[in-house]
Amino acid sequence: MEEDSHLANLYKSVSSLKGILNYETLAEVIPLSLYESFGFERTFLFLPQLEGLKYAASYLTSPAEGEARPRRPTEKLPPSLKDLTIKVDRNPQLKQAFREKKTFRQINPQKTFTKEKDLQNLAKTLDLESAIFIPLVLADEDLGLILVEEGKGEKLEEDILAILDTFGDSAALALENAHLYGETLKTSENYRTILEQMGDGVLMIEPNHQISFYNEEARKTLGFSEEELLGKEEHRVLNIFDLKGKRLCGEQECLIANMAKSGLPAGKAGVFSGEVFMETADKGRLPAFLHTRTICNVKGEVVGTVLIFREITKELELERTRREFVAMASHELRTPLTGVKGFLDMVLEGDAGKINPQVRTYLEDAYESTERMVRLVEDLLSASRVERGKIEFKLQNIDLLAVASEVVTDLSEAAKRKGLKLEIVPLRPSQVQADPDKLREILINLVGNAIKFTDEGEIMISFQTEKGKLITSVKDTGIGIAKKDQPHIFKRFYTVETTLARERHGTGLGLYISKQLVEGMGGEIWLESELGKGSTFSFSLPLAKGKK
Repeated sequence: MEEDSHLANLYKSVSSLKGILNYETLAEVIPLSLYESFGFERTFLFLPQLEGLKYAASYLTSPAEGEARPRRPTEKLPPSLKDLTIKVDRNPQLKQAFREKKTFRQINPQKTFTKEKDLQNLAKTLDLESAIFIPLVLADEDLGLILVEEGKGEKLEEDILAILDTFGDSAALALENAHLYGETLKTSENYRTILEQMGDGVLMIEPNHQISFYNEEARKTLGFSEEELLGKEEHRVLNIFDLKGKRLCGEQECLIANMAKSGLPAGKAGVFSGEVFMETADKGRLPAFLHTRTICNVKGEVVGTVLIFREITKELELERTRREFVAMASHELRTPLTGVKGFLDMVLEGDAGKINPQVRTYLEDAYESTERMVRLVEDLLSASRVERGKIEFKLQNIDLLAVASEVVTDLSEAAKRKGLKLEIVPLRPSQVQADPDKLREILINLVGNAIKFTDEGEIMISFQTEKGKLITSVKDTGIGIAKKDQPHIFKRFYTVETTLARERHGTGLGLYISKQLVEGMGGEIWLESELGKGSTFSFSLPLAKGKK
């Protein structure tokens, strides 16, 4: 019956700890629960600090004889108690208790603790005659210590030590849960503060499509009130369009927020990034850069979507000004450069009379530099036309092999000067639907780059048909391109930052222009490369109409 009573008290004490997630409140409840369940009149809790275990909470009673026990502390704590520090490692008996996760009793601790100086000082401070020490341990982490004083002249049964062991396990688990909950709240609040203070607008959308969070920048940029945003379905508030006017969000659904609704591999998420127009509260359309990410749990289930956006009106205006300047400057430069190149060519051909070898060397260097400047201006003009959408494609059925052969003839002298083998692996038929001038420009860029970045070996142009497309590949044995550079190689003005690459005077525009031209004719362009072993640039174009 007594054992049943102890178990009932244990259940009562453990139950009192459940659901308490505030760390400070739990620290106060642990000593109180031992009093209310077992009647311990002096109970102390020590929790870890940087320097060691320090006093955190207690429950003390000092009833007069014949009086009922009060339910709140009446005894004053010794002032020096809060200054005591208990270091587990320098108290052998306590260290063993923590290692074994075992409660122990110490009779007359003021004298019997000889090596445990911290515990001896504690016993003297509290004037203990007998005490029980309950280590709080979870997953080998020391989470605290409970000290229970045995009443003067009384000694608890041995079996209650095992009961207190179990209570210690429950208290340790409750403390760890409260600590983690507090850290989670703190982290969550920190994240919320960061999001609130971001210069970009932030919206969070729940799986049920309701907007659960917005920051001030989002509200200010879009012009909506809290009532118009919070708790509302995203497609009823947000109207988002791509640059061509296609609706991405609004009316009946939000395609952006639905990106992953069809299911995703575990741990993956749907992502959208790009320039869009976002409709404001007054129905105006605001240019913005939008990044969204659909957040999924490890099972691939959607748990929400975050939208981050910023207005880019000023950036677009600056970009427009830049494009206009580049176009104007390029046009102004082309005419005088063409003239300089023509006159240098005439002098080198002897139209101005015989020239000595040294002067010829100078003139040839000047001619080569002028050619580079002309190519740069032409690239800038082409890039400017691409950006402004001013390129017109005159698609027709043409013989790609014939165009490639012309390019090889034009560039064969450049390849020969470097001792490179330049050849074509022919394919018949090789009819594609393309603009002949644009196709020639693409091939000149790719073959020219191959010659520029290859010092020895060969450059091979080959073809193959696949699924209604003709694939052209330009393979070289040059310096190759590092993995880190490959995702960026078709971006405007991107150049590989290596010593070998810098020596070749690249502008970073040829591949960008080639990509735009290929895609403008309904094809794709890609590369395969290994640093030090060469590169293969390939592009596809639709087969000529009527060809398969």
